Amino acid sequence: MKDKIKKEELTKDDILDLADAQGRKLGFLLATCPLDEDTKVALVGIIEKLSPEQIEVVTDFFEEGLLAAQNQPLNDWLKEKMEKINKEYDTRQWAVDEKTIANIDNLEKSIKE
Repeated sequence: MKDKIKKEELTKDDILDLADAQGRKLGFLLATCPLDEDTKVALVGIIEKLSPEQIEVVTDFFEEGLLAAQNQPLNDWLKEKMEKINKEYDTRQWAVDEKTIANIDNLEKSIKE
């Protein structure tokens, strides 16, 4: 309901300003994405035929994709660190398990004697 009211309250200039801002944002995202030029040109041709709602979806897609691409080194680093932590935990847990089993075995032996 709020969106409906907000859309009705916008002036023609407001709508043009928002469209201009969204176009600039999409242009920036498209320009900075790692796609080759032929693909970018093809995408621009497709974008020209989209509705405003579809353009918003494409903009969100590129924004999320760009963030994911920029964060990939961080993701890789975190994955490596988590794997190392898990390996150390597994090693220590194995050692504790072995010690516990040995202690239980010794306790069983002493009870039988």
